[in-house]
Amino acid sequence: MGKKIKSTSITSKVDRSLISKFPNDLLYKPPKYMVSSIELISPQIITIENFFNDDFLKTLINSFSKLNLETTPLIKSKDYALRYNDRISLNDSKSSSNLWNYLYPLLINSDIEFIIKEFENSKGLNPNLRVYRYEKGHHFNKHYDESVTVSTSNLKGITKWTLLIYLTGDEQLVGGDTVFYESKNNVINIHPKSGMALLHKHGDDCLLHEAELVQRGIKWVLRSDVVF
Repeated sequence: MGKKIKSTSITSKVDRSLISKFPNDLLYKPPKYMVSSIELISPQIITIENFFNDDFLKTLINSFSKLNLETTPLIKSKDYALRYNDRISLNDSKSSSNLWNYLYPLLINSDIEFIIKEFENSKGLNPNLRVYRYEKGHHFNKHYDESVTVSTSNLKGITKWTLLIYLTGDEQLVGGDTVFYESKNNVINIHPKSGMALLHKHGDDCLLHEAELVQRGIKWVLRSDVVF
């Protein structure tokens, strides 16, 4: 098997003063549960609809719009997939902890036995939170997400699942789907829905996947990783 095409290693240069502007609502006032369903799409893909409500989504988008996002240049190499979107990376242990305290009960109290077993030994979320904005023409070619080692004073371990929270989507977004290639004959296509969370395995168990080109609308995504 050849080398896996990885997600880009480019890291946004962050003005440290921006970190304090991460939405206080995520720090101190997590939204009330509005979840309508949790689905196991495959052993490597889980979706949670209405993970965030409309009011909270507006708060996040308003805050993220004020950040100095960096546009990832159109660069493709042998090892890294071509990526073209706006992004920023923020290290915020408090926000990631509160987000985990909001997500974890949904997973561990799920009525799906696989999900309970899969996350019973999970520890938290990677404090490296990433914000992505895909506008018309933006996309992320086929790639695999790698596991990373997290080592902070409060959390140590290896990431095994990617967490994507779509802040926009539905019919206002044309294109921009997250597409997983389980096999040549089995393609799983997830169209972003506003407020939906998507969890998918990464590292050695990662499916080849891509973020399709956005044809109309703006796709906002908040991303972290589940640590074990």
